[in-house]
Amino acid sequence: MEIRLAYKNEFVPDFNSIVQSFKPAEFKSPRRSTVSLLLYWKDYLKKSQELFKFLNIETTSHFTACFEYKVPVQLGNPAFSHQS
Repeated sequence: MEIRLAYKNEFVPDFNSIVQSFKPAEFKSPRRSTVSLLLYWKDYLKKSQELFKFLNIETTSHFTACFEYKVPVQLGNPAFSHQS
């Protein structure tokens, strides 16, 4: 299985490049979700296989794992994704 890595829709050569792509403010606290996300996916090959097995999904020969995937705002103000 080949896994291509991307950060904000741009391919990167390795996992360290993803970590380096985050702004320093993302790591101000070890309790930020970014920290646990990166720690979990550090061994992305193994974790991908575990995820596919858990979901009972047949793996393909290659796919892209994208961190911080950008999508355009469909409606409303991008700063407010829902109303209270």
